[in-house]
Amino acid sequence: MGYHVHIAETCRNLRTEILTDFEVLPANENDYGKERRVLERLDKRGWRPTVLNVDAGYCTGQGIVDAQAQGTLL
Repeated sequence: MGYHVHIAETCRNLRTEILTDFEVLPANENDYGKERRVLERLDKRGWRPTVLNVDAGYCTGQGIVDAQAQGTLL
């Protein structure tokens, strides 16, 4: 069985990039809707981003609406 990893990092020009979150999942687990878990963990650390870049298959419609209501653009 394989794995896939989700990584969140800072992305600012001319600055050191810092990993802010990660999650390792079994390869057979779907990542649809995982944006909520990532944002919850970042929020607990006080690191909630204003923008979280993800691919279209990663978020739910409701997740996009909820994130935007809390100040994060997906």
